[in-house]
Amino acid sequence: MKRFSVLVLLSAMSLPAFAAKDSGAAGNTASVDRGALTQYLLGNANGADAAARRATIERQLDLQDRLLAEAEGLGIPKRSNVRAQAELERRRIVVAAYWDDWFSQHPIPEADLRKSYETLREANGDKQYRLSQIVVMNDADARHVLEDLKQGKAFAEVARARSADTGTKTRGGDIGWCWKSDLLPAVAKVVDFLKPDESTTTPIALPSGLVVLKLNETRQQAFPKFEALRPNLETALRFHVQKQALDRLMVQSR
Repeated sequence: MKRFSVLVLLSAMSLPAFAAKDSGAAGNTASVDRGALTQYLLGNANGADAAARRATIERQLDLQDRLLAEAEGLGIPKRSNVRAQAELERRRIVVAAYWDDWFSQHPIPEADLRKSYETLREANGDKQYRLSQIVVMNDADARHVLEDLKQGKAFAEVARARSADTGTKTRGGDIGWCWKSDLLPAVAKVVDFLKPDESTTTPIALPSGLVVLKLNETRQQAFPKFEALRPNLETALRFHVQKQALDRLMVQSR
């Protein structure tokens, strides 16, 4: 149920210039030699431990080479499911590298980061909520939950018995302390109408399933400083830029 959300308008930031039409799949690159693999895994290590790390890496690569040779002999790399997985992984890595390269040349403007921070800070204020939840998949299960609570059963007891959320079920539904921006919009709209130890009397619709929510307590808490949230803000804005670019690419490819 928790998420990190940022509402922002990017300030005239350019987007990747994709070709209007597919120019064909990129060809496969040559195999990387052992020296390059070792150096990549070694990273920037130096000094006394670099030699030991290099030896460990070499041993691991030797073992992998032996296993790969066995797999080659069995024809495993030619299996359709293995080739499909390898291609999907190659695509993931290359696309991630593309975006890293693009953002290194087009960093998120500082003004956009600070605007997002101010939007987030104003939305949250200095108040946190400690919440518990019972997630169910359908109306019938929600009715059972509400009936149990109406009969006086403890929220934590019902959560352990009926919640479909494995992450919080064993904790009696306890989510922990949240900022309002951590919550899905449908949930964020409700929390200020609950009193401590009060739960919702009707389930809240989620993208998948329903949730009965309980407000355990609130507290005053200073909102994190800008620098503490900078990585999260940048990640959220990068995602926003990527989505805009991919949406535009989909329109071009029609």
